[in-house]
Amino acid sequence: MIRGIAPDAYVEPHVADVRTCVPARAIAACDVVFSCTDSHASRALLTRLPYQYGPALIDIGTLVRADGTAFVDVRTVTPATPCLDCQHVLDADRVALETQSPDQRALARRFGYAPGADAPVPAILPLNALAVSLGMLRLFDLLRPWLSWRDRVTLEVSRLEVMERAAPRRPNCGICAGSLIGAGDAVRLPCDDGLPS
Repeated sequence: MIRGIAPDAYVEPHVADVRTCVPARAIAACDVVFSCTDSHASRALLTRLPYQYGPALIDIGTLVRADGTAFVDVRTVTPATPCLDCQHVLDADRVALETQSPDQRALARRFGYAPGADAPVPAILPLNALAVSLGMLRLFDLLRPWLSWRDRVTLEVSRLEVMERAAPRRPNCGICAGSLIGAGDAVRLPCDDGLPS
């Protein structure tokens, strides 16, 4: 698709889990990263990149609840803004569960510690399209500022209610307030070449 728009564009496809080292390092070298993942573990890795390597991260997500409410969420992370953990996007329990081996996850499910761990996540095309459109607006704003959005904007779709959420950077955050800032390759990415691709 990209080459259909810009035939000379450099495209390097990686069909692999972003948590593996080859794609993680390739993504770290980008200027802007779009995170469109359902995994908290992959978001936990991606949120480090703006501080460690400098690219802007635009993280988009959707949520459909059983009561019918639906949300589109756009989070922006740059070296000057709070990380996804400080923005209360990451769930540490989900990150821990998602980084376990399949055998460990099976054992956790067996003992009732992982309810819904492998449950399918609904993908509703119009919501995803809206999320991508808002993410593209954020990209244009990063290139030439014109929006007055906060770092995190959530749209409750059924009421068309916009919630702008500001989260301060926690002073003790190990991601956005620590030694990762500008560290580049001096700090190893928490990626795993042993994951199945």
